[in-house]
Amino acid sequence: MVSCWRRCAPLLFVIGTACGEEPPPEDPPASTGLTAFGDSGTSTGADEAPPVETSPTSTSSTTTGDAEDSSGADEVSSGDPPSTDPCDGADILCDDFEDPALDPQWVYTGAPGNMPVIDEGRAFAGTRSLTFPTTDTQGAFVYPAAGLPVAGDRIYVRAYVNFEREMSAMGGHVSYIVGANAPSNGAELRLGASQNFGNGQMMVDVNLLGNGPEYTQFSNGDVTGGAPSGAPGVTLVADTWYCIEALYDGSAHEFRLWIDGMELSAMHVTDWQMGVTNWSPVYSVVKIGGQNYSGSLGQIWFDDVAMGTQPLGCP
Repeated sequence: MVSCWRRCAPLLFVIGTACGEEPPPEDPPASTGLTAFGDSGTSTGADEAPPVETSPTSTSSTTTGDAEDSSGADEVSSGDPPSTDPCDGADILCDDFEDPALDPQWVYTGAPGNMPVIDEGRAFAGTRSLTFPTTDTQGAFVYPAAGLPVAGDRIYVRAYVNFEREMSAMGGHVSYIVGANAPSNGAELRLGASQNFGNGQMMVDVNLLGNGPEYTQFSNGDVTGGAPSGAPGVTLVADTWYCIEALYDGSAHEFRLWIDGMELSAMHVTDWQMGVTNWSPVYSVVKIGGQNYSGSLGQIWFDDVAMGTQPLGCP
């Protein structure tokens, strides 16, 4: 059984506010506990309530520049006791990777030499996690053997993720959580990181490929095809566990992202800020792992991975 304690570090938010839309009303409010930092102490685009927050999140005093601590969000209780079960709401798949071998509920896609292994040296909870020691341009991923697509084509995926490398050292475009219409060579909505075309900073992004024109939306609010703002975005550091939850909503043509229970409003995609409609693939596959495009992801670890048709939160 996975323990309910947490040791996620806060994100590194850099100067400036990010743009985005308000979250849909059906998601319940929750306490976040995440601290965002900026030069003026203002929120940096991660100020929306998460779908479910199930335990407090730790914060640190790390800042950029001469920033002062600022929460960027009000703490709001849902009124319900927090869940300590990492599988709560996971009606598609849930795995804490405590078994010494990969569960057969997963299917691997990628080069045979890049298959993941159960790692006993690094875990968010318990004693084991799943690691991809090597990734390449072909990609190395696992995805659920059954359960997808779902009615309504609306899927939440939550994973605790740990990187070998600082995101700033990955050098170019990479991905680690992908929704797609096929295990490989299909239309894909790829959560990862890349260099912003405006300021060259490596930052969290989401990229659509294979379903018409290619689009990218960055965590500073910039989109390809639009005018670059030059604003810094969100970057993740090495050797730190992050709770990452993404919504892949094919029916509404929408993507949302939470890290450590805090929504990144700049990553709320509906029309790529360009009036694009009907862009989502049908999500027959949601996969975790890693792929290098113009960068190098390095080794990556996953723990307490859950997928479901309802918000999952961060136990």
